[in-house]
Amino acid sequence: MDNATEHPTVFDTDRQYLGNVYAKALIGVGQPAGKTEALLGELDSLVNDVLPKIPKLRQTLESPRVAFEGKAKLLDKALGGKASKEFLNFIKVLCRKNRFDCLTSVHQAAQEIHNEMTGKVDATLVTAQEVGDDVKQRVSSQLKQMLGREINLSVEIDESIIGGLVIRVGDTVFDGSLANQLGQVRRSAIDKANQEIKSAIDRFAIDA
Repeated sequence: MDNATEHPTVFDTDRQYLGNVYAKALIGVGQPAGKTEALLGELDSLVNDVLPKIPKLRQTLESPRVAFEGKAKLLDKALGGKASKEFLNFIKVLCRKNRFDCLTSVHQAAQEIHNEMTGKVDATLVTAQEVGDDVKQRVSSQLKQMLGREINLSVEIDESIIGGLVIRVGDTVFDGSLANQLGQVRRSAIDKANQEIKSAIDRFAIDA
C-alpha cells in the first residue's frame, strides 16, 4: 500500500499558533526578573525528562474530562517543591485553558524565540556512540565560525549511522556518516555495473 503524504492539519496549525503565543508569554514572565533561561530550562526538563517517564501525567493533564482542580492538585504533587512558582503557575494556566496539548509547540517556539533574541542557533550532532567534550567543542566552534552565531549543540546517538557523524542545523544536514559513505560507494558501484551492462548491450547490437 502506498504511503500517504502527511499534511499539517488545522489542529497542528492551531497548536503552532498557540504555542507561539504561550511561548512569548512565558518569556515575558521571565524577562523582568532575569529568569528567562531558568524558566526555559524547567520547560525543557518537563518536556524531555518528566513527561516521558510519566506518560499518564500527560494524558491526565491533556484530558478535557478531568476538572482543572484535579489537574492543579496533580501538578502540585508532581512539580511542587521542584518547579519555580512562576513555572508552576504557567503550566496551571495551560491546564485551565485546556491547552496542555500545545506544550510541545510551546517548547519549540520558546527555543526559537529565545535563540532569535540571543543570536543563537540550535544544532544536533548525531553519532554512533558517545563522544567526548572535545569533539562537541570542535563541532560547536566550527559551526560558530561557519554561521557567525552562538551554537546550542545537542547530541543524539544513532547506531545505524555506523560511524562518522551527522550534523543537523534547521533543515540543513551535513552527513559525514560511514553509512552515507557506504551508500555512496554502493550507488557508484551500481551505476558502474549498469553502465557496463548498457555498453555490452550496445556492442552486441552493433556486432549483430
